[in-house]
Formats: sequence, C-alpha cells, structure tokens
Amino acid sequence: MVDTLVYRLRRWPDLPTTLRKASVYRALSVMSQRPVNRGWIARQAGMEQANIEELMHVLATQDALLVLDTAEYGNLG
Repeated sequence: MVDTLVYRLRRWPDLPTTLRKASVYRALSVMSQRPVNRGWIARQAGMEQANIEELMHVLATQDALLVLDTAEYGNLG
C-alpha cells in the first residue's frame, strides 16, 4: 500500500523532552518549508516509527500539523 499522506508544519510546536532530538528538529525544519511523508521522515531525518507516531500526535494535539492526501491530486493529468 502506498502512503499518500504528507505532513506540513503549520507552526512550531512545544516539544516534550522525549522529542528534543536532532532528528526531530531536522524533520520539523524541512516540514516548515514543504510537506513530507512518513517514509521521508524515517529515511532522511533518521527517526524511528515510535518517535514519528509520538511527533505526529504532539503536532496534531497542538494544531501544528497540516495533513494532505496526495491521492486527491493523482488524476490531474
């Protein structure tokens, strides 16, 4: 199954201590400029799935996350 969701940062979050890591700041920095998918976060930012889940939860609860489904743009051709 292809993951069609991408995530963009709406505003800088207040991170809990467990997420104050270089890999999280790296992901947030890019997410503030452009949307990325979970695969990118895992590969390029070097985050593990558990940390990605925790980050997404924190961002969502702080209304700091914009989620886009790229499948909606698949038939623009």
